[in-house]
Amino acid sequence: MLKRLLILLGFAALLGAGYAVAASMTVRMTVDGPQPAQATVDWGDTVTFTNSDSKIHQITIPRVSYVSPEIAPGGTLTYVFDGRRGNWGYRQTGGGPNKLGTIVVELNGSVSLKSSATVVQWGKSLRLTGKSTFPGTPVTIVERVPTSGGAWTKIGSVDAGPDGSFSLELKPQRGAQYRAQVAADQLPSAAVRVTIQPTLAIRALARRAKVGGRVTITAQVTPAHAATMIHLQRLEPRHGRWLTDQRKTAKGGRVSFSWKAVAGSTRLRVAVRPLVLRTGWAEAVSRPVTVTGVK
Repeated sequence: MLKRLLILLGFAALLGAGYAVAASMTVRMTVDGPQPAQATVDWGDTVTFTNSDSKIHQITIPRVSYVSPEIAPGGTLTYVFDGRRGNWGYRQTGGGPNKLGTIVVELNGSVSLKSSATVVQWGKSLRLTGKSTFPGTPVTIVERVPTSGGAWTKIGSVDAGPDGSFSLELKPQRGAQYRAQVAADQLPSAAVRVTIQPTLAIRALARRAKVGGRVTITAQVTPAHAATMIHLQRLEPRHGRWLTDQRKTAKGGRVSFSWKAVAGSTRLRVAVRPLVLRTGWAEAVSRPVTVTGVK
């Protein structure tokens, strides 16, 4: 009685910790064939074939070209059904005519995915995390980029932990949608979208200039293909707004502006806005520089 109680307590503790208890189905091999002749299991379940006959048998699964070792009377064979869902026909061979059986694999479960950020600065890392209802099994991470024509491409694979959780760190090279796939890639999560924010650098070749004189302002967007144009902006101090003074097409990611100095100190910056960004990239601004116009 005490042993049984300890077993029950241990079982409850596993459930409380979020561990999945692997399900199992037993099929007996008899003189009349598999019993039951058709069994239904969930994806990832284990089927135990027990030889209840007096003759040696084998199990053959044509779908995956599987032929088991010989199973002596009283012996067992275990097989994990972690392939495609649907009907898995098999044959019980040996000891007379082949006997047919079917394992029906159903897919019941879920997988979630979330991103550590929806906007990631160029060159920085991103962490994708989620949870699967199939602990200890592979999770495939795929991406779909704007230029893929809708196709999903595998970028990594991790194993879900004992509680089903998983994570993958990557350094995105472009904006994309991501999703997780489990159960032999048959069950996808909802997609998460991540955009990349390019970096912008600005340089004023002179910090002081005569009023009306020209100051060369250079700008660089990285990576160069993120934007087609760069805006030069100045801060309008009265209302605290940034106004666009000039805009130029970025060639190789670089732009050179000729800015006319005005009296006093003016804060300048460069920016890339949605209309000039390639798909998958987020708007960004540089740090400001100050140019002072003197008489």
